[in-house]
Amino acid sequence: MSRTRTLTLVLAASTLAASGCGSSQSSGSSLSKAELIARADSICRRVNTMRRTVVVGVGNFQNGYATLLPPLVAYERSALVEFEKLTPPASLAADWKLIVENFRILVDDNAKTAEYGKKGNFKGLEELNTPNNRATGQIVVLARNDGFGDCTRI
Repeated sequence: MSRTRTLTLVLAASTLAASGCGSSQSSGSSLSKAELIARADSICRRVNTMRRTVVVGVGNFQNGYATLLPPLVAYERSALVEFEKLTPPASLAADWKLIVENFRILVDDNAKTAEYGKKGNFKGLEELNTPNNRATGQIVVLARNDGFGDCTRI
């Protein structure tokens, strides 16, 4: 079995496993700052691990991204759902909202990257760089200022 195929299977299996991960939170009850950071960093750690796996598996751009990004996007979408379920303390509400909004931009851009990779649309990829870099930068700055760890490495 080829390395790319193996990584694709690992990504798919991890996606299924992650969809059941995470702890539930009752609606309306906000987390403490420490609880939010712990839960969010756990999600970010898993996403960061998945992203590193994809980067290692990409060889030929068109084939690599078209094959490996869709399972990553599915994984990131499940992480986004987990993020949206977390209710931050009032002191972090505005920052958390921006972190989640910018993470959504990254997920959407990864989905577009997969499509562009399938079509060999390199111009479209270049157009994603600015919003992607801006979203990543905002997440990193906000997460660092608020005391997150793994979420600063998104």
